[in-house]
Amino acid sequence: MTSGNLLDMVTLGEIFDYNSCLKVTNNHDEKVFDKALALLSKLNDEEKLLVYELFEEFLVITDYEPYAKMIARNLRSRYGKNDKIALVPITDDKGGVKSSHSMIYEVQRFIEFAPLKELLRVDSYKNLLENHEQYQIILIDDFIGSGSQARKIIRKMQASGIDIARKVEIQVVCIQEIALHRIRNLCPSVIFYNIRRRALTDNFAIKSFDRVRAARIYSAIESSLSMRPYYKFGYSRTESLVSMKRTPNNTLPIFWCMKAKGGSEWPAIFPRKE
Repeated sequence: MTSGNLLDMVTLGEIFDYNSCLKVTNNHDEKVFDKALALLSKLNDEEKLLVYELFEEFLVITDYEPYAKMIARNLRSRYGKNDKIALVPITDDKGGVKSSHSMIYEVQRFIEFAPLKELLRVDSYKNLLENHEQYQIILIDDFIGSGSQARKIIRKMQASGIDIARKVEIQVVCIQEIALHRIRNLCPSVIFYNIRRRALTDNFAIKSFDRVRAARIYSAIESSLSMRPYYKFGYSRTESLVSMKRTPNNTLPIFWCMKAKGGSEWPAIFPRKE
C-alpha cells in the first residue's frame, strides 16, 4: 500500500465517521467505503479534495419506515372521521412498480387503522376521476429531483378538473430545493422531510473552491464517463447528492454511472442501471 492510498483511507475514514449514513453496502452488496477508495484512485489531488467535500454532504436513505411514520402522523393530525383520503404515487403512465409505490405501502401500514371515513390506495390519479371531489388526494414519493414528473402529473390532474389548491397535497421524503420552487407554483401544499440544494451551483457541498472552479474540476472527472449527455451534472443539472432505495439519476453521475469511456468499468459507489 502506498502512502497516498493510506492517506486516502484515513481521510475517507474520518469523513465516513462524520457522515455515518455512508457506512452501508450498495445495491450490489459492495461496501461503499471500498468503492469510494476505488473512485479516489482515479483522481488527482484537486479532484480528490472536491470529492471528499461531496461525500461530507451525501445523503443515503434506504429505510423508509421512519419517514412513513412521520407522514402517517402528519395525516392523522389533520384528517379524521369525516374525511376520505386517497394515497397516490407520483409516477409516470408507463406502469410498473416505482419507489413511490413502496413509499405508499409503508405509509399505509401506519395509517390504515386511523379513524378516517375512508382510506383509498390507488396506482394512478386516473382511478379517482369519476369521484375525485370526495377525496383529499395525497401524492407521495420518496424523492423529487427536478420536479418535472410531479409537475406533469399535477398539470394532467388540473386538466381533468381536479382543484389542486383545495384537494391535493404532496408528501415527499426528500426534495431538491429547485424542484420545490417549481412545484409550488402549481401545488401550494408540499410537505417534505429533507430538502437539498445543488451541490456545486448553490455552494451546498463545497468549501475549498468557488462554484466556477468546483464545476470545472467536477466536469473533468465526469468527462471520463460513458453516459447520455442529459445526465451531465445529474438529470436536468440537478446536482443531487442523494441515494435512496434506488439512486436517482439527478445525483451527480460520478457516483452512479457504471461505465467509463472506452467500455471499462467505472467504480460507481451507488450503481444505477439505465
